[in-house]
Amino acid sequence: MANWPLAIMVYGGGEAIDGASALAPYIQRQLGSLARVCTNRFVAATAQLDASRVPTRRMVLDPAGRQPVLSLPNVDVGDPASLGDFVAWSGAICPADRTVLVLSGHGAAWQDSQVDALLGLESATARRRARPAPQGTRAIHHPRSLFGSRASAARRATRALLIDGGSRDYLSNAELGAVCEKIATRRGRPIDVLVFDACLMSAWETLHELRGSVSTVVASIDELSAAGIVLDGAAAVITAQKGAMAAADVARTVAARFSPQASFDSCVAIDLSAAGWADAVAHFRTACAGLLSWTNADAAGRAPLLKRALAAASGSVVKYQDGGLADVRSLATALAGLPGLPPATMTALQESAKALQQCVLALSSGEDYRQSMGLSIFSPNSRATYLANRAEYGRLQFAQQTRWLAVLDAAFK
Repeated sequence: MANWPLAIMVYGGGEAIDGASALAPYIQRQLGSLARVCTNRFVAATAQLDASRVPTRRMVLDPAGRQPVLSLPNVDVGDPASLGDFVAWSGAICPADRTVLVLSGHGAAWQDSQVDALLGLESATARRRARPAPQGTRAIHHPRSLFGSRASAARRATRALLIDGGSRDYLSNAELGAVCEKIATRRGRPIDVLVFDACLMSAWETLHELRGSVSTVVASIDELSAAGIVLDGAAAVITAQKGAMAAADVARTVAARFSPQASFDSCVAIDLSAAGWADAVAHFRTACAGLLSWTNADAAGRAPLLKRALAAASGSVVKYQDGGLADVRSLATALAGLPGLPPATMTALQESAKALQQCVLALSSGEDYRQSMGLSIFSPNSRATYLANRAEYGRLQFAQQTRWLAVLDAAFK
């Protein structure tokens, strides 16, 4: 049988976490919309949905409802082997020339330790060991006030990667990078489009870990409404083109067809294979060297100025206010305004933001992000935020390669 031109694979983690914040109904709604469009001659679609206390369902989407739904023992969506198994099954039953992998569920940028805390886990080891849930927890409780007992029902329904409330597990950044690399190796080329239907996943640091195994990414800089990234409109456009679209065009279409439900909603398409990506990282590394020299020349006087610039930039991520994340363009602007900063360092900051902007294929958003780049970076707004994340951040390639961690150390030491 000939391959489909393109296949969409939706891997959904919809379980409740401590009795609340279940996304299964929303993901099911998304799948229902997508099933009205495909599978067709040009675009195949498969899905797997995990929900609380019921078997996991695996299926080929079909407008005519001719395909049987497979019932599996409840799957741990936070186990990378489960994701790899679903992708292998999808590739066998719907072989395709290009693939769109959708990870639909809760997400938390690169901040794995925060998910460990809210799930009551011992550590962010390769396979975490579960502890009993903290007493009195009735909803996701994010230490940075993203969720919690005082949050409204609407706020708790926002999408916070693939947190499995039943198994008390999630897909860590290291596991995400490893499983994407394994999928790409099995395919013999990168995943064409990776869609993060989750909160906070357009972090520069996270995406840098995926470069080489993923060609393009679609994600959100801030929290994402529970309705998520609905794909039926994009699937219809791709079908009209007989599936003959390059990865960048597919990603651009997904972002362009996104309909924000709230002012903080955003959907950005990013080309990780663009030459501008390496240029942006190189310019930022140069800027970090200059910032270090500038700060260390007068640490007592300049470290406080640097901290104020970081805090000011962090206000650019509007809803997730306590997470110490900033839009990359806003950070570059804030740092370039530091008094006495050498012109070469200012230029490097500006060139880094310019090169990274060239990797952005499309951005659709609510009012809060109309003027943003759509990618975030760690920009601690306090010493407490820096200390809470310092050890974990130090394990990321981006933090070490650019020496951005060293700049943060100079600011907060």
